Amino acid sequence: MYKTIIGAIDVRRLFKREIDGYWCITASKEVTKTIPYKGKTTFKLDIKHKVATPNLCDGNKTIPIYRNVSVEQPTDAVLSVKSQKGFPGCHDRYKLLLNEVREYDTNNSFMGIRQQSDVNHIQILNCWQTDEALRRVYEGRGVPVFFKLREK
Repeated sequence: MYKTIIGAIDVRRLFKREIDGYWCITASKEVTKTIPYKGKTTFKLDIKHKVATPNLCDGNKTIPIYRNVSVEQPTDAVLSVKSQKGFPGCHDRYKLLLNEVREYDTNNSFMGIRQQSDVNHIQILNCWQTDEALRRVYEGRGVPVFFKLREK
């Protein structure tokens, strides 16, 4: 359930059932058991084995075996990797990582841009790369690659 909440599991496929084989029922037998407060009770049990397709069954009946399929998406345990790389509604081909760092010398003069390791979703909120990137935008010193979209 936790993986569903954070988006690590594709919910659209969560309740999709796929056939994973078939039970081939070849015979049945009766078993008598003593159940507390009920006394002796007779149960009918099927003798079965698993087969891949119904035509491989040598018995008189087949029953499909279903399994639920869940598709997991890469995540940092907070958000999926896709949502870490861009803003909501931004197409995947336009998403870029926040990994540019502007370097200044001791006189506060711009020296260049250096590529640094990526910043994950949690860090992006309060990291100095985000602070620097937003200051660049608001102070008119250019727009970091992270905020740019390619023209369509």
